[in-house]
Amino acid sequence: MLSAAGLSVTRYSPLQDVYGLVDKWKKDKGIVDNSGQFPPSKYRDLRNALMDNNIDKAVDEYSELIKNSDNPQKVIHGFHQSLFKPFTGSKKNDIEFKNSLSADDQKVYDNAIILRKTLWKRFLADSTRFNKAESLVIKKTK
Repeated sequence: MLSAAGLSVTRYSPLQDVYGLVDKWKKDKGIVDNSGQFPPSKYRDLRNALMDNNIDKAVDEYSELIKNSDNPQKVIHGFHQSLFKPFTGSKKNDIEFKNSLSADDQKVYDNAIILRKTLWKRFLADSTRFNKAESLVIKKTK
């Protein structure tokens, strides 16, 4: 309905704010981003469901990822990597970026880190449901 009225609706996340700060920091440092445009992460829908604390949806998204994988551990590892990848693209630059932040921007950064950890904890807290979904998917594909 809102989009029909010409309004854009987006999901807020402190992660977006940090990536905005990273873009400015890279520009100020003269760091050229050669990474180009990438399609959305295959873990996006799982992450969004966890952000919404919608565990049923997260389990469904996890099941879809498992269906398209030859190894459930790769899905778990890949999801972890996607959550905790360095904001700047490297750990070294992340340290320098973090040290350059003002007190207010440091709070934004801290909130993004807290969100990452919260999402991972939600995933792990309901691991029995995710494991059950995983075993059902594996049984169906055999």
